[in-house]
Amino acid sequence: LALVPVECDNLLVCARGLAADRVAFGAIRVMVNLNQTGEAAGVAAALCVSEKVTNKTLDTDLLRAKMAEGGSIIF
Repeated sequence: LALVPVECDNLLVCARGLAADRVAFGAIRVMVNLNQTGEAAGVAAALCVSEKVTNKTLDTDLLRAKMAEGGSIIF
């Protein structure tokens, strides 16, 4: 949910605009993590188009699988 605004459909927010509390933001604001959230947003956007779904209904298991296919390390 960090990348998906509650009030807006089909908008993904990445980089320093994502939602996190103060403690979590301290860990995710570094460049590597910002790169990862940007990649996740891009892959999610492409999947939304190809699957004809909104960002709020996108299958997150599919997103994780596509990211892993591309070489991302998924926990």
